Amino acid sequence: MLLGAWEGGDRATRAIYGRLLVTPAFVKWSGSRANPACRVRYRLVTRKEAEAYPDALPGFDAAPGVPGYTVFRLALQRRACTRGRTALQFAIPVAKPARAELVTYDRRGRPVSWGHLDRPDGR
Repeated sequence: MLLGAWEGGDRATRAIYGRLLVTPAFVKWSGSRANPACRVRYRLVTRKEAEAYPDALPGFDAAPGVPGYTVFRLALQRRACTRGRTALQFAIPVAKPARAELVTYDRRGRPVSWGHLDRPDGR
């Protein structure tokens, strides 16, 4: 569900990540002029089904009582190109698996950015 290609689905996410690829061993993004491309190993920290996902912005939760998301949190290897990002959380809606809500975490484990990704092929 998580593995494969993703693209920034909003302007900010496109500017930071561009095209993002998740493989079993690493995550890679193409970046942009202002944000460097990166290829970094990760460790899967969380994989769970949930009604809502941790650190969601208001208005992004599924209906109460309905398992709405499959949540994956990836702890990133320390590399200069991650620019202080230590984890990426993907919350993939069960009803819309071609989209992922993305939360980025800093060195202290605090959420620092929100965006969304779409599958390039829409599936």
